[in-house]
Amino acid sequence: MTTPIRAAALAALATSSIAAALPAFAQQPDRIETDAATLGLTEAEVRPDDWGHDLWGVLPSGDRVKLEYDRDGMLEEIDVDRGGSIAFADLRPLLPQAVQAPENLGDAMRITSLEIDRDGLEAEGIDENGRRFEAEWAPDGRLRDWDRD
Repeated sequence: MTTPIRAAALAALATSSIAAALPAFAQQPDRIETDAATLGLTEAEVRPDDWGHDLWGVLPSGDRVKLEYDRDGMLEEIDVDRGGSIAFADLRPLLPQAVQAPENLGDAMRITSLEIDRDGLEAEGIDENGRRFEAEWAPDGRLRDWDRD
């Protein structure tokens, strides 16, 4: 089942059919709607899957993005489609506080893929010099590994 989110109605979503359609998100019923609003998504859709829910939408830049949530409503992954990217500064509000300022990851860096789990944070993207990178951080934001192409 696909449930559309209308940009003009984001504020009312907490009491709408989308909130009712997400019983797995009982602990954080507004998480998906809040994340969609934080990123300024348009054409947003929530799609349930076997592991939780996915939020698809279009960023203000025009890039299509997918956010994956587990059954408990926790954000697990962010992927930007087809060579697109998003500034880390725009993703920061969606991250757990412990990894909101990871070592070596500045606000201007562009993220193409980001994974969050109990072991920390993994990201792929483009650094301030236009070079691709892959990196891993510990749960406290300490850099574990940094590779550039």
